[in-house]
Amino acid sequence: MKKIKKNLSWIFVFLFLILVFKNWFWKGVISSGDAPFWFSEAIKKFPSFPFLWSESGLGGYQAVLGHFFYFIFLPKFLSFFNLSWGWIERICFYWLFLTLGAFSSWYLAKTVIPRCEFKFLSVLIYLFNTYILMIVSGGQVSIFLAYAIAPLVLGLFINLLTSSRVKELKNLIIAGVVLSLQVGFEPRITLITMMAFGFYCLFYINQLKSLRVWLRLIFPVLIAFFLHFYWIFPSLVLRKSPFSSEVIASDWVSFLSFANFSNTFSLLHPFWPENIFGKTYFMKPEFLFLPILAFISLLFIENLDSLRAKKNILFFGLLAIIGSFLSKGINLPLGEVYRWLFNNVPGMNLFRDPTKFYILLALSYSVLIPFSVEKIYLYLRKKFDN
Repeated sequence: MKKIKKNLSWIFVFLFLILVFKNWFWKGVISSGDAPFWFSEAIKKFPSFPFLWSESGLGGYQAVLGHFFYFIFLPKFLSFFNLSWGWIERICFYWLFLTLGAFSSWYLAKTVIPRCEFKFLSVLIYLFNTYILMIVSGGQVSIFLAYAIAPLVLGLFINLLTSSRVKELKNLIIAGVVLSLQVGFEPRITLITMMAFGFYCLFYINQLKSLRVWLRLIFPVLIAFFLHFYWIFPSLVLRKSPFSSEVIASDWVSFLSFANFSNTFSLLHPFWPENIFGKTYFMKPEFLFLPILAFISLLFIENLDSLRAKKNILFFGLLAIIGSFLSKGINLPLGEVYRWLFNNVPGMNLFRDPTKFYILLALSYSVLIPFSVEKIYLYLRKKFDN
């Protein structure tokens, strides 16, 4: 009976995916907004090798970034089968997003809440929140592909840190290749993912006293580094930033801080539902149900029988608060903190659009909400059984 319920849950997830993204499974072009569109003749003229130089970067002369290789090579490969752009973009971008997003969100839940019977909710929360729906509908391909694989990256590194069974070389190689793939999609989202993992390490500071653990964590990073060395090396030789000074100016933060704390805390994109740039809406109180359901999980921490389980729930609770704070940018409360971070912390000037930190909310709620739902379900079942 338990197995039947589990199968029905995943059948529901699959049917919901088909229903929401039904247009992705039919012919025609999906491209809109920032999504690319190329005619077959143009695709066949794409370069076959990634050792390229470009003057069309974000404001300056630069080596072609790593994710360009994925967006050039795979479409060109599929074009040899005489596929139209409608099918190429589905295979390369949209179907890959659904596949990676569903698997990786399930994998993260399996890693941090392995006994939870409601892990299927992780997939629904991660793939159907307003943030990622706005990103997908806006055609920001590199963002939503990196978002889709983020839970897998975080889950793999958590396993490397906490599991005593990680001894095989193949696990380290898999982690390195997956990390490399996320870098190839969008380096900024990779940075946010690794920031989240760095925060997770604080909960296992004693583990970091072991040289073996350090080697586990460094080895996949080195794999990713050398897989992307083809563009990192010429960038270092060039000694020029790929971004113009105007792009990383702090004035951009003021302009792009659209979300307020109530939006971010509720995992509600400020442009929902029309996704018109700059057009924000009043807070929709029904979305407050998400953080309430997520933070109910903290009430059940004391009943958990393992220290690791307690740390996992506490970590994702704190990560959600951090994500809420960063995603609002310079808006209240304490908005000037983000401006200071942007101007003074290396790497933070890559995030002129603070809403990219919504990913921290999505990661957290995809774990906390299934956990809360299970605990509430068990509590009610026990109460009514008595």
